[in-house]
Amino acid sequence: MSIRLQRYLESNGTLNILVDELIPGVETYFNTTSLSPHRLSITRRSGREITADDVRNAHILLVRSVTQVNDALLLHADALFFVGSATIGVDHIDQPLLESLGIDFAHAPGCNAQGVAEYVMSAISVCQPDVFERENARVGLIGCGHTGSAVHRVLSSLGVSVVVYDPFKQRGHKLSLEQSNLSIQFVSFEEALASDVVSFHVPLTTAGEHPTYHVLNAQSVKYLKSSAVLINASRGDVFDQTSIRDHVTNELMPHGGKLVLDVWHNEPCIEVSMLAVCALATPHIAGHSWEGKWRGTLRLYQVVCECMGLEQTLSAESFPNREQRIAVSSDAPWHQLFKAAYPIERDDVAFRTALLTTDGSLDAIGAAFDALRKEYPQRCEWQHVVLQPADESEESDTLLDCLKRRGHWIRSERDVNHV
Repeated sequence: MSIRLQRYLESNGTLNILVDELIPGVETYFNTTSLSPHRLSITRRSGREITADDVRNAHILLVRSVTQVNDALLLHADALFFVGSATIGVDHIDQPLLESLGIDFAHAPGCNAQGVAEYVMSAISVCQPDVFERENARVGLIGCGHTGSAVHRVLSSLGVSVVVYDPFKQRGHKLSLEQSNLSIQFVSFEEALASDVVSFHVPLTTAGEHPTYHVLNAQSVKYLKSSAVLINASRGDVFDQTSIRDHVTNELMPHGGKLVLDVWHNEPCIEVSMLAVCALATPHIAGHSWEGKWRGTLRLYQVVCECMGLEQTLSAESFPNREQRIAVSSDAPWHQLFKAAYPIERDDVAFRTALLTTDGSLDAIGAAFDALRKEYPQRCEWQHVVLQPADESEESDTLLDCLKRRGHWIRSERDVNHV
């Protein structure tokens, strides 16, 4: 038990929780019943606008990727004993600082991995739909952590050839249970880039043996096929944006190649001119599935209970019921099913419209970017997407049931928990 937590427990005071306003389910999981016997006060703030004064009296801080948790934010955080990020990535968290201050930290690895995988399937369905049927088609994944593994699992279940570049996994680092169930073909970075579709799923790192900052740059981009579909749903600065823009303009677009970007340099005040070279562009929402957001909150609740020595009385069964119905036959081609389940082109149009109708100032662009994320419509994952047959007498399937029936579905822990 940390000194900070012990100090709070001895005070017998109210547990003050400061939370990003867009994290769902906080009141469901963090309440006087689930965290009994503690009295609670929950305050919500816009993630980008959380200040050191806001954190001054907080015991628990729950954030997303838009909040930079650093020495400036924690200047007066004398009461804080736990920081949680409802995200996969952690590049917005100064973890050494938290450790030096004796503040416990947790994030939610894998919480939105399935949502990102479904985003990638929809992007492929729009940009190169024959990948799902063509025998010699190949997808190259850069990174095979939680998100890369989820993408791999879907593609493998459909019989698509997948190669992976992940120097840490390839070198013998421990594979998760889900990864061990996959037949992973590791290749070099250059070989993975030479695929028909190349999708990036790496954290943003600037140090170490294999930093990912600008890993795709003026030199490495030359290994891409001129007809490739290039997808980035990881972090914007994994790409050297200037080099990518030039290469897409001069080499990919003239030969049918396409760029799909969900993440950007300098979010939310992005360079709007990049939209012109993107086949699909979205405002960092690849993982914004309804289930993924709730999984992130559940994970933080679980860790807080462990940290405070409390019994976990709630689980994924506490998720509200959600269902999304689409009018498409379960026998339709995969690309039609994936586009119907998540119409990515809708998000692309909304993004372009919002950004291109601003006055062009960085403040206006940033505000439009954040507004799209804040007001993002509910998007269900495949286990809650119901295929509505034209003949009402026929039994309806979820898209996940359809995948299991028509393909060789590779199970994951989420299949067991139905979340």
